Amino acid sequence: FDIILEEEESSLSSGHAVETVAWMAVERGNGAFQQTTVGFDIGDWAEVDDASVTPPGSLQIITNGGASFSNPVLLGNIVSAADVQPVSLRYSTINATHVNMIAQEDQSLDGEVTHAKEEASYFVVGQPTDFWAAAIDRYAKHP
Repeated sequence: FDIILEEEESSLSSGHAVETVAWMAVERGNGAFQQTTVGFDIGDWAEVDDASVTPPGSLQIITNGGASFSNPVLLGNIVSAADVQPVSLRYSTINATHVNMIAQEDQSLDGEVTHAKEEASYFVVGQPTDFWAAAIDRYAKHP
């Protein structure tokens, strides 16, 4: 896969140091974790507007099989480049059925915030309790 790191606008000509990038590969889908009622929804949303759009776009969280989204947590990021200026994914509201997201444009160089619609990938999970992460040897072979 390909990866791009976006620099804030005011630093575009100054170069960038080497970064360590973390990533997570998951397959699109929704449902409940095995033998629980903890719901999850994983997918892409191609309708993320900029901050000038009121109200912000609302993505319906989808589940099946009686799964729960009480106290949901959202992991997400912009995965498109519909505009040349860098943006970050932001959300203002998240509940058991919806999350409101915007593409917030970088303002380090100017205050202009108009931006083309972007696509975001997201992972919403309800009632998170035992999630953990571990470093992976970047030189090891993984299937």
